[in-house]
Amino acid sequence: MSEFRAREYDLLKSEVATYVAETRDLERYAVGAAAAVYAWLATQQGNLPAPVWSIPPLIALVGAVRSQALGRHIDIIASYLQKLEDQLGGGPGWESYFKDRRGELARSAFNFWLVFLAVSLLLSTLAVCRPAA
Repeated sequence: MSEFRAREYDLLKSEVATYVAETRDLERYAVGAAAAVYAWLATQQGNLPAPVWSIPPLIALVGAVRSQALGRHIDIIASYLQKLEDQLGGGPGWESYFKDRRGELARSAFNFWLVFLAVSLLLSTLAVCRPAA
C-alpha cells in the first residue's frame, strides 16, 4: 500500500470519528435546545400562539434529518475504508468486522430521534390543547 493510501486511510478514519462525535453532540444539543424552549414557554404568562409550540418538534425533526445525513456520509466513508483495508492485506480490519453491526447503530440513532420527536410532539400537543385556567 502506498504512503498516500496509508495517509488517506488515517485521515478518513479520523473523519469518521469526528462525524460519530458530531452525531452524539447533535443529540445532546437538540435535547438541550428543546428543553430550553419548553422551559421558556412554561414561564410565559397568557396564551401563546400555537405555532410557537411547534419549535421543539421542529428541532427534533431537523436534528433527525441532519443525523441521517451524517450517518449516510459515515457509511460511504466506511465502505471506502473497507476497500482500503482489503488492499492492505493481512485479513479483515475494523470496517470489515463492523460492517454487519452498523445497522444496530443506525437503528439506535433512528429510535432516539423517533422517541425524541414523539415526546416533543406529545408535549406540544398537550400544551396547545390544555384547557384554559
